[in-house]
Amino acid sequence: DAKGFPGTTPPVTPPAQVASARTPVYGPAVRAWSLPWAIARTAKVEGIFIHHQASTSDDESYFKTKNDRSSWPTFQAKASGEIVEFAHPDNQQPSSTQGNNGNTLSIETQNTSGAPLWGISDASHESIAQVVAWASKRYGFPIDAAHVRKHSDVYATACPGPSMDVPRILKRAIEINTPTVPEPDP
Repeated sequence: DAKGFPGTTPPVTPPAQVASARTPVYGPAVRAWSLPWAIARTAKVEGIFIHHQASTSDDESYFKTKNDRSSWPTFQAKASGEIVEFAHPDNQQPSSTQGNNGNTLSIETQNTSGAPLWGISDASHESIAQVVAWASKRYGFPIDAAHVRKHSDVYATACPGPSMDVPRILKRAIEINTPTVPEPDP
């Protein structure tokens, strides 16, 4: 205010940060969200971290808000196998693996059961393998255990739980990216 009296000028409320729909980068994704609070990617994508949501709920609405954990993945794999895209894979880093997000993508997976097994559906395993195969081609990293890792590989956590079968995902992603040669007609 002109006279410098405290409290006479109402505080400025920053605009709400709301996710808005956008076209997915990953073609099979059923939806994609633009997250205005996401951090810009400054490093080349060199791998993927796999997580679980630690819930059987559909946490899509949670990930598309500036939530209490400041957590947003690149992708969510629903128990149905549907993929939803959050952080833009090319130009935003996820916030889900402590300080290991700068050069990775991340996938949060909806559980089919709680602790101790933290169930993961067959459809989720397949959709994660599809994302891994796509990302490997797009960003040029190998499909192996050094580039496709569990959250628990870098941090003391139960995430993504014992039901997440990463070797199965790696094997399937390699199959997807390996062209098959048809058998010659006899």
